[in-house]
Amino acid sequence: MSRNPISPEEKFSHPMSGYKGEVVLFVDNSEECVKLLEHLKGNGVLQKVKVVEVNGIRGWLVLEYGTPRVPLLVTESRVVAGAEEILSYLLGGEAETDER
Repeated sequence: MSRNPISPEEKFSHPMSGYKGEVVLFVDNSEECVKLLEHLKGNGVLQKVKVVEVNGIRGWLVLEYGTPRVPLLVTESRVVAGAEEILSYLLGGEAETDER
């Protein structure tokens, strides 16, 4: 199911909005990551997410989360890889995710 992106004026209303745990987004300087960050910033989501540059730690991502793919969003219970999947998860859609 494809969702239209929410406008910057709309509030972040995903169930995660009350989430108290840490949410980490691993990114690099790829076009996919840059566009994702711009989109999340426009929707106010970046205020709830800790962004980490992955320069040189991809091996660690594989060991810890099973993939070197970025962007990679990690919560206490989910690991979500790929910009489209991350947007779908954060903005309330269904995404293919791996349970942690």
